[in-house]
Amino acid sequence: WQLGGPFSGPIGGFSAFDIARDGNARVLVGGALTNHCWGCGLPQIGLLANAFASAFLNAPAGIMVTVRFSDGSTARYAFRFNKNWEFTYEPGSARSPSGQSIPDIEASPAGTWYFTATPDGGTEAEAFINHFRARGGNIIGAGSPARITCTWDGQTLTCTIHTT
Repeated sequence: WQLGGPFSGPIGGFSAFDIARDGNARVLVGGALTNHCWGCGLPQIGLLANAFASAFLNAPAGIMVTVRFSDGSTARYAFRFNKNWEFTYEPGSARSPSGQSIPDIEASPAGTWYFTATPDGGTEAEAFINHFRARGGNIIGAGSPARITCTWDGQTLTCTIHTT
């Protein structure tokens, strides 16, 4: 699902980085998906799918969609027919344009992220640095990163920029 088209205003400018760090952005995109799909027969499909799944699979039915944002990043949203009848963000599913995991604000941000130059000469490293700063992270080093390594001791996030 390409985010654009029926989505306008601030939602059209979101990326998966926004979704990973902002609960309200998650809700706004989920609401936009729900509103867009409601007129597509989603309630009727839900009733049939849930009846089938309950009868034959002994499990609730649902739909999973991957939202691709304008920067190429993605996040998954689930619509479970036995729940709130709305799309909700699937925790841990945010990915950068190159497919790297973007830690949710609630998750441990420890890990290593790798970067190569994009066709326009940049990298997605700046978006990750801004993401870690927004989480209160201490950023050590400067320059164009080849990788960023982050540690989390339960209270402090420390991210080191490695240029080689």
